[in-house]
Amino acid sequence: MGKVWPNEAVYPDFLNPKTSAYWGSQLDGFQSTIKFDGLWQDMNEASNFCNGVCSKDQDKAGYSIANKLPYTPTGKRLETKAIALDAQHADGSTELDSHSLFGSL
Repeated sequence: MGKVWPNEAVYPDFLNPKTSAYWGSQLDGFQSTIKFDGLWQDMNEASNFCNGVCSKDQDKAGYSIANKLPYTPTGKRLETKAIALDAQHADGSTELDSHSLFGSL
């Protein structure tokens, strides 16, 4: 769970095959109601108004991956306005390893 407009949000895990099947069926149903040629994807990543976790209840990792990284590009915190790097996807990968895939999946 994260926070965006207007408040709490959950994110589809496109690394889970069930997610793609679900969104495909939703788009098929929408296409049968209103014909469209394409979709505008407003967000190319799962943004978050929190920095990593939004509450202590979400902090399951204890000692975050972010604290274990030997190097971070630009030296800035990678969880700034993003999902926690420790978030686990259906395929077992972490958000650290799959963050940039969100927009292309």
